[in-house]
Amino acid sequence: MFINNHSEKNKCHYKSYCYHMVNLETFNRFINTIKLYKSFNIFHFDSYNVLHSAYPIDENKMALLLIFSEFSHRNHNIPNDFAKLHFISISNSLIQFAVNLFNQIL
Repeated sequence: MFINNHSEKNKCHYKSYCYHMVNLETFNRFINTIKLYKSFNIFHFDSYNVLHSAYPIDENKMALLLIFSEFSHRNHNIPNDFAKLHFISISNSLIQFAVNLFNQIL
């Protein structure tokens, strides 16, 4: 999905994925692992864990990657709990890299 800001100069890309998890403990271990490796800075906002980091996209620019993560408990249609990850950045290739990385981890 592509989101356009108010200005034509500022654009960002957005993708959401659901990852099946065994339970909340597995999700918390995942978040704590990210904290230990200092891959992302993490803060909490409402029910979200917000992961953020900046990556160089050329010699003079850094691209911010935001990942909003939330853990959803079981309902009748889904056998396991799952984590929703919402990836936001001005760089679509950075989002693709992050999605591929999280697919391998989760």
